[in-house]
Amino acid sequence: MILAKRLLFIWTALVLTGCASDVFDAHQSADCTPRLLLWQLDNATQDEFASKAVTETIGTLVLKRGIAYRAATPAEKAPGADLSGSSWEDIKAKAEELHLPYILTGTVQEYRYQLDVNGDPTVGITLHLTDVKSGNIIWQASGSDVGLGASSLSSVTLDVAKKIIARMPWPPK
Repeated sequence: MILAKRLLFIWTALVLTGCASDVFDAHQSADCTPRLLLWQLDNATQDEFASKAVTETIGTLVLKRGIAYRAATPAEKAPGADLSGSSWEDIKAKAEELHLPYILTGTVQEYRYQLDVNGDPTVGITLHLTDVKSGNIIWQASGSDVGLGASSLSSVTLDVAKKIIARMPWPPK
């Protein structure tokens, strides 16, 4: 009987965990000077929207850390256009045009619901911070996670991105 109660408690906790939600908001003052270009992450997944979704989440978390940034919108592409797969020269040129000394970009390696019995969401991200002047990557981190219960891709993305962004050195040394 005790075992049955414990199993019921564990099952309930797992199910209710999936029902939890996170809402984050972040802002920067209009007179704040950005020092970072956030470029849309490359998409190494089969989900055509993965890179946009993950980049937006990262932007929120960067602001939450108090880091002012500019989002990439090259003149030749409309706002909201897919910027993943851009060349280093394009990215660097945009940062130089905006007088931003650092670029944050990376790759979404995994963004899907697993094809097993549970169909759990799984997300994998790599970010790197690059010094525009030298072209050197001065920080890089990767993270991945699999959601449990009724987790969503968004919640797993938020969890992975929070862990990565929390480790990003700012200001860079």
